[in-house]
Amino acid sequence: MQSHVNSVKIKSFPELSSIRVSLEEVNLKKSFFATDVKNLFKFWMDRDYVIRFHPSILNSKISAESLDAILARELSLIAMYIKMSNFELVVLALRYHFGSNKFQADFERETDVRTVERGYREGLKSYREWIYTQLSKEEVGEKKKLFMTLDELDNP
Repeated sequence: MQSHVNSVKIKSFPELSSIRVSLEEVNLKKSFFATDVKNLFKFWMDRDYVIRFHPSILNSKISAESLDAILARELSLIAMYIKMSNFELVVLALRYHFGSNKFQADFERETDVRTVERGYREGLKSYREWIYTQLSKEEVGEKKKLFMTLDELDNP
C-alpha cells in the first residue's frame, strides 16, 4: 500500500514531496479510507498526515487503478490541508462533522473534482463501481448523496 501512495505522490502531487504521509490500518465503520492530520497543533511544517484504511482492502480484489485513484483522492485532501492554518483545519473538522449534510456533500464532491483534475477520473469511476459492490443498498444510496456518482464523474 505504501508503494501505491509513494507512486501517486511522485506522479501527481509534487507539492507533497517533502510531506510525511503514513498509513494506518483501522477498522473504519463508514468507509474504506480516511485522511487526517496526526499532530494538528504543531507548526504546519511539522505536521504529519495519515491515510487510514480498512484492513479488508488488503485482501480485496480492488484494481491498482482504483486503488491509485482513491489514494489520489486522499492525497488531494492533504494537498488542501497543507495550505490551511491549524484554526482553519479545526473549523473545517467542526463544520464537516457537526454541520449540514449539504456541506459534507459539497466538500466530498469538490474533493472528487480535484481528483479528476489530477487525471484520476477513470480510476475514481472504477473505485466507485468496486465500492458499490461492497456495500448494502442503503449504504450505496448514502454514498451517492455524498460523492459524485458514475454519471456525474462522466459529466462533472
